[in-house]
Amino acid sequence: IFTSFRDVTKTASSYYAYKQSQEIYNDDLKNTRYVLTETVNKIINLKTQIDLSKTNVEYNEYNYRIAENQKEKGLISNIDFIDAKLNLQNAKLTDIKNQYDFIAAMVELYYLTGQLTTMIN
Repeated sequence: IFTSFRDVTKTASSYYAYKQSQEIYNDDLKNTRYVLTETVNKIINLKTQIDLSKTNVEYNEYNYRIAENQKEKGLISNIDFIDAKLNLQNAKLTDIKNQYDFIAAMVELYYLTGQLTTMIN
């Protein structure tokens, strides 16, 4: 006959379950924002790295051409020529790695935003 304590307990329990689900939702929202922000920052950083690596490739190509001309004239040693060639190869590899990382970060962003299928189609 007297159920008011049971009703109060049930109401309080429901209220605390609601508050807990709100906290979980807010935590998930903050985590999602954090992950998206980190991914976007990574993309911006990689874009800058790509620009820098392209400049580095151009510089090393120019340096290699100079070393090649000097090698033909006997003005530099084989070691200096090989160093110039290795620097150029390393610059090109770094450029390729940066482009690959940029594409991977873009795919990650599309995945996180639920747009991966639009990218594939």
